[in-house]
Amino acid sequence: MINGKNMLNKNINTFIIATLFLLWIGLCLALLSNISINNLPTLYSVCYRLIKDLYTIDYKIAMLQSLKRVFIGFVFGGIIAIPLAILTTQYKKIKIIILPLIELLRPIPNVAWVPISIIIFTNANHSIYFLTFLSAFFPIFTGIKTGMENIPYEYKVIADNLGVNKATYILEILLPYSLKSLFSSLHLGINGSWLAVIMAEMINGKDGIGYITWKCYTLIDYEGVISGMLVIGFLGSLSYIFLKSISKSFIFIEKEK
Repeated sequence: MINGKNMLNKNINTFIIATLFLLWIGLCLALLSNISINNLPTLYSVCYRLIKDLYTIDYKIAMLQSLKRVFIGFVFGGIIAIPLAILTTQYKKIKIIILPLIELLRPIPNVAWVPISIIIFTNANHSIYFLTFLSAFFPIFTGIKTGMENIPYEYKVIADNLGVNKATYILEILLPYSLKSLFSSLHLGINGSWLAVIMAEMINGKDGIGYITWKCYTLIDYEGVISGMLVIGFLGSLSYIFLKSISKSFIFIEKEK
């Protein structure tokens, strides 16, 4: 009786897996039927265009413009998000006032901020800085706040029993414990800044790698589009690797202490 029941359950599981697999195959075929690769350029033409672009002064300036916007927005996002996360986790009155406002604004997508940024800032460059700042601020704040909230309660009790003041507790206990969460949130913040800067340059920019990529698309220059995408990916990866190396150095130093 038990063997028969086990066999029935096994057959049901096999049927469910087979059905899901067939549905997945059908979905993939449906998606592929709507894809056309006839207009895509060849690998040789893309590589040639990429090398050609990287040797032009205007393209190098555009890359530096995008890097500058990402860096400024990311730095300001971190400078404001980290102290604010500390305040909201350590002081209940500040948490009650600030956290509901942040949680209200956080789900708003980057593209929805574009009209407001254009209205507030008459300068297109400043509106892009604002968007990159927002895209860095929210993930950094949320990640650090979560890491600080997960600190064991015993740490706080021991610090209180030893008479450790608030500043010492934050600098020598809270921040070192939250170091991994801090750098994880910084990685999310730099990714958010890159997403925002490319989107903003495509919509409202007059220069930058995002603007050039979108301009190539409007001119039906597909080699330029893919070349721009590869450069964006390279710059984003470079930013991530740079931040990763810094985080490893900090964590290593902290372990040595």
